[in-house]
Order: sequence, then C-alpha cells, then structure tokens
Amino acid sequence: MPIDNKVKTVFAALNNNFQSVQADSGLGSLGWWPEEGNHDCLVTDVNMQDNAFKQSDGQSFPGFEIQFSYQLINDPGQDEPRRFVGQPFRIPADMNALTDPKAKTRAEIELRRLKGHLTTCLRREPQDIGVALADLSHRLENSDSVVAVVVKCQYDTGKDGKTWRKEFLQKALST
Repeated sequence: MPIDNKVKTVFAALNNNFQSVQADSGLGSLGWWPEEGNHDCLVTDVNMQDNAFKQSDGQSFPGFEIQFSYQLINDPGQDEPRRFVGQPFRIPADMNALTDPKAKTRAEIELRRLKGHLTTCLRREPQDIGVALADLSHRLENSDSVVAVVVKCQYDTGKDGKTWRKEFLQKALST
C-alpha cells in the first residue's frame, strides 16, 4: 500500500523526534533490568540534568534529575556483562516551595534514596549534595578507580497493576 503524500509530510516533520527516541520493546522507559534481588554491579555513570518536579495537581517547580547507570559484574550466559540504568531521582530545587503534602513526601523519599546511593558509593555519609556528586563523578571519570556495589533491584506493583522499578545500593564491594 503506497503512503499518501500528506502522511509522508507528517512523517518528515517527525523525523527529528523519531531519531532521538529509544525503541520500546515493552521493557519500559528504563530498558532491560536484572531480576528482582541483589546484584553485584559497577557504577558506570551518573547523569545529572535540569528537570521540572511535578506535583499531582499539575504544578511544576524547578528541579533536577539524577540517574545512575550500572554494569553487572557477573552475568552468566552473556558474552559481555549487561548494563542497565536506574530509576531517575526527580528532586525539586526548593522542597519548601512544594504545596502538595504528597509531593513533599515523594521528594523526601527520593532525597533519602539519593543520599543512600551517595553514601554507599563514597563510603561515607555526605553532607553536601553538590560536593558528593562532584566527588562521585570524579571517581567515575578516573580510570584507576572502580565503584563496585550491591544493587537491590526492587519491583513494586501498584493498585492499577503497573509495575514500578527502583534500585537501592545495599553496600560497597571491596575493589
């Protein structure tokens, strides 16, 4: 069946967006993840970017998103150990600006989980988020340094049947 010229024009306009999206094979926006449980992994990257923090009432606040990337240390049956990305941390720049109590709770939970990640990776409890992220980024960029951790992959199913994935760093491994 030939494609109509109007449809071709619409497709041509969408190509920039189409080229930049990731293919979805039903694994969700995070892609492949290990089975639920604990896995020895290398932290391979920490990606940080500006991103609005949204409340359920539709209000948006300035914020940021931080996402860790991992590679399994042992991955039997694979030529090369597989990689995966963690659940992004979405945190408002000013938690006091939030007006919804549930949004405040969600932001506090994310901040605690982030502090847990940084504490495990740095092997100390950080007091300054910026300094901690800079230290971790420096360690990951240094070819003489390896950040090995136990990642707990957790799958939670909501009342609507949707499955949510998140990871927790359980402990640092000796390197």
